[in-house]
Amino acid sequence: KYPVIITKTKQFFFHKIASFVLTQTSPIIIYGYTTLALVAIYGNYMIIVNGIISLLNAIFNGMAASVGNLVSENDKKKILSVFGELFTSRFFIVTILSFGIYILANPFITHWIGQDYHLSKTTLALIVFTFYLNTQRSVVDSFINAYGLFKDIWAPVVEAVLNIGCSVTLGYFFGLNGILLGVIISLMIIVFTWKPYFLFKNAFHYSIIWYAKLYIKHILSFVLVFYLTVSLLDFSGINPENSIKDFIVYGAIGMAVYASLLLFLLYILEPGMRKFVRRFIKI
Repeated sequence: KYPVIITKTKQFFFHKIASFVLTQTSPIIIYGYTTLALVAIYGNYMIIVNGIISLLNAIFNGMAASVGNLVSENDKKKILSVFGELFTSRFFIVTILSFGIYILANPFITHWIGQDYHLSKTTLALIVFTFYLNTQRSVVDSFINAYGLFKDIWAPVVEAVLNIGCSVTLGYFFGLNGILLGVIISLMIIVFTWKPYFLFKNAFHYSIIWYAKLYIKHILSFVLVFYLTVSLLDFSGINPENSIKDFIVYGAIGMAVYASLLLFLLYILEPGMRKFVRRFIKI
């Protein structure tokens, strides 16, 4: 009676396969080019990252149904306004957590199992960037799902091929960093570039330049706040690896300063953040 359901289900299958490939193949490729010990060390970091992803999912799980209701109203102006608000609020929360992982993961590993199980700062930065791309994408994905836009079945296939191909190739030359970079390349091409374009062209029917400007404002704000916060932490002279107390103080100061500065900057620059703050206060 409703053949479109079967069609959508078939299309959605391809998207789920790509998600599986992205999350499950990296450890296998890492082991293929490195050692079992490095896989275990990488796994320790992923325990931390996956725990935070579970926290984010718990916070934002209710968003999908709300977006579906919003889309059903078919109010273009309101949809774009809510999209901007969700994008800004998600960016704010995700980058706070990303910053926290970056400054605290290695000290946490030191207190947990010892300094010998550290990954380099470069590798940690690549893990954090992958975490950011995988978690920030949910805003665009929620609207794509609400509109039922699954017809780009080539996109997840290309994403999976790029992920495996780039990871294998770059892993051969650069080891773990190359494998993580391969994952990032596939996410940047499909998730960061194609998906927003696909959404704006087929659902919003609005210029992608609006989204590009939105993203640029957020990235520039992040870079400035990141630099200021890291400079302040370096000036403080606190070493989070010395003791649990220093670890807590270092993390509390760093994340509080970062969150405050980013909130202040985005509140000035972005209407979506002002709406989010007013909504939060009202709640």
